Amino acid sequence: MSNEAYIEDLVEDGYAHLDDYDFESAIDIGETLEREGQAVGFEIQGIALARQGELQSAVNTLERGVKTMPTVWELWQLLGNLYCDQGHHDKALNAFEAARGLPDVSVASLEFNKVITLERAGRMPEADAVFDALWATGETSWRYTGLRLRILERRVSQLCEADRPGEAVRTFEQTAFPDDLEAADMEMASVLAAYAIALNQLERRPDAVEACRTAIAWSREPDEVFHAWRAVHGQTEEARRTMYEVQLEGPWPEGWPTGDGAEGDDGDDMFLPLERGQDGAMQGRDGKPHRAQGAQGSALSSVDGDDERFYVLIAYLVAADSEDEAVALAKAIEPATLRGVLMAEEINPDETGVMAKGVYRASPHMLFPASEYGARRSGEGSRVSTGNNTASDAERTLRALRSPSRRVH
Repeated sequence: MSNEAYIEDLVEDGYAHLDDYDFESAIDIGETLEREGQAVGFEIQGIALARQGELQSAVNTLERGVKTMPTVWELWQLLGNLYCDQGHHDKALNAFEAARGLPDVSVASLEFNKVITLERAGRMPEADAVFDALWATGETSWRYTGLRLRILERRVSQLCEADRPGEAVRTFEQTAFPDDLEAADMEMASVLAAYAIALNQLERRPDAVEACRTAIAWSREPDEVFHAWRAVHGQTEEARRTMYEVQLEGPWPEGWPTGDGAEGDDGDDMFLPLERGQDGAMQGRDGKPHRAQGAQGSALSSVDGDDERFYVLIAYLVAADSEDEAVALAKAIEPATLRGVLMAEEINPDETGVMAKGVYRASPHMLFPASEYGARRSGEGSRVSTGNNTASDAERTLRALRSPSRRVH
């Protein structure tokens, strides 16, 4: 294997471990890439450390990165994001400025992160001015699909906050979405969540629910998705409640895909609605995104045998007044076909406080073979392998539930 191919494989494995919530393995690969003189090694280490709660270690890693490779603008941007997460807003802004003028820099990306930093610093007039200037440059200067979607999300949200929901809806519906949306699943989910809020403000509740369901089908990671779901369902009144950790399981519907890119028996792939609208997936809007209510983010994508049947395990954080209500609220976010077969596997009270009821986090669909169902139920522990990481399905669901979003900033 050539060194170039070796590096490419390492980078792919590093990001796969991040997606798999296996941060220790990601850090190991990041360290190897650093020794190989690859800037992406610092990035992988920094993201992994931040996502497992070691923010200062992540900052230390990126500070070492910009000293080692001072002309790599992405390292400066990530360092600025981490400073911002620490509340060091001026240091964050200085890091973004240090990246400006470096080779191949995306000025639009720096400006967008500057907007977020100014917002968190409470400097809203400055944030709005920077964003308005960025929006006026037009999407041809925004370069990356994920960035384009995040800018669109903020514009739609900005219009909602200004009590201009009609304009927000038109902004979304008039957008020409790029073809590579599958590479920006979280960003697409967040845009759809903002769109759902706008529809809800216009009292178009069925359309708002549909947009929320489609957002959940794209990605369960962004907090904005469940914020929109709660808002659309009127779950906004705060009272003293318990946050429950709920685990549901049940048979995976026959014909549904069992991994990214997998096809169901009817030939539908992950980026087409499987049930032709029966479960609320957005579709039939020419040029508008829709996604299958399938195993996006599934833990299992490499099991041999087309006839193998699977069970699914899903974990949720749900604020509710009782265990029964927590289970009902968790089931409600799932497609109808799946909702009807899910059963409560485990319910644990997590904390009590003043909060709005509803779902706050949900893990991806974690699949395991039906042939191992009895062993898993008896506690012998079915284990599924994903990439180079092997973990029990319960461990993976909880790790996915507790981990911060992949969106570091």
